[in-house]
Amino acid sequence: MKVMVSVTVYNRKEYLEITARSLYECSNIDKVIIKVFNDCSSEFNDNYLRQLFNKPNTEIISRVKNLKADRNAYQMMLDFLASDNDVLFICDSDLLLRPDT
Repeated sequence: MKVMVSVTVYNRKEYLEITARSLYECSNIDKVIIKVFNDCSSEFNDNYLRQLFNKPNTEIISRVKNLKADRNAYQMMLDFLASDNDVLFICDSDLLLRPDT
């Protein structure tokens, strides 16, 4: 079973750093695909996101213009439907995960 973890992002740099740290502390995180959907954040750029989410199983998708939260989430779901992944786990940039998840 292929699992995709999606993180929708718009600014909130401090929270995002905590979310990324807690995500990478999860067991078996190396067995999932992580996609970060940046909705044209102004607090950081793609290089910052690549450093923060620096594992090989991670992809950064950056919007050219701000879509707003609902449209960014909608596009994220379309991305999942077009993929060969079986399960979608949706995160937000302020979600904390337990290490045993």
